Amino acid sequence: MTCAAVVGVGADCQYGTYVCQPGLSCQVVCVAPGGAGAQCASAADCQDGLTCPVTSGPPSCVSRSATGQSCDQVACQLGLGCAAISDGGTACEPLVARGACVQGSDGGLCLEAEYCGPDGGCLSLVGIGGSCALDTDCAVGLCPAGTCVLGAAGGACHQGANCKSQSCDSSVSPPACVATCLQ
Repeated sequence: MTCAAVVGVGADCQYGTYVCQPGLSCQVVCVAPGGAGAQCASAADCQDGLTCPVTSGPPSCVSRSATGQSCDQVACQLGLGCAAISDGGTACEPLVARGACVQGSDGGLCLEAEYCGPDGGCLSLVGIGGSCALDTDCAVGLCPAGTCVLGAAGGACHQGANCKSQSCDSSVSPPACVATCLQ
């Protein structure tokens, strides 16, 4: 991770060097997210409520799938999760607190602040100082010794949310927390 200049609409952008202002998308130059039918490379290129589907042709922004609709290629609306159904396909279903889940999948139908526990039920993510078994049990930070902690400079990390500084240097092996933003 490196510090980067923030630029506005129409300015050249390059991840890590020139970053678009919040709410803008980088497509060689900074642009406002596109509406339905606009070309996209990821959901960040689309307006809120739209997504960029996985397709064989050039993708374009589409509405997210609603309850009961397939989520094979199009992500579900917010508040819904992608569930396997009996015919082998998928369908968007409402997320429920403490719902059922399948470990090893994308989290099943757990809420954002939950993880899929070993018994197949969604459990609340653990806060800093709480007991954990895996890094994924922690809401933020890592689980190096059975307790969720934020990593100090030089400590292991996967992303900025694992570090006290909120900055993880993934250019080193293994990735490590840095004291401040890299220059």
